[in-house]
Amino acid sequence: LYQSGRQLKIDGLRFGKAWAGGPKRRRGDLRTPEGHYIIDQVRMAGRYRYLPALHISYPAPGDVERARKAGIDPGDAILIHGPPFGLPFNLPWEWTDGCISMPLSDLTTLVRDTRPGTPVTIRP
Repeated sequence: LYQSGRQLKIDGLRFGKAWAGGPKRRRGDLRTPEGHYIIDQVRMAGRYRYLPALHISYPAPGDVERARKAGIDPGDAILIHGPPFGLPFNLPWEWTDGCISMPLSDLTTLVRDTRPGTPVTIRP
């Protein structure tokens, strides 16, 4: 994670349960997408399960085209969020269904300082 060209330290990012199997390809594969995206929504309140959260612009046009050619649904609703309500962050397993999760203390700062249009690159 970088801010103004400077790498920020965040311990223990969590990714999709099946991310070790490669990047996200279809809805329900439990993988985190890889590639270049943007933050397209900052969610501070509402009826969402994880708050605060940053919504990532997945699927990008290339993801949609790849999925169309394969005849599959690429999925959507990829967020950067904190742990599930009532659970500690440091669970001993990957528990997201394809999102990126981080400790709530780091996430709160990130959400405060992030605006829609912020670029995001996700890579292994």
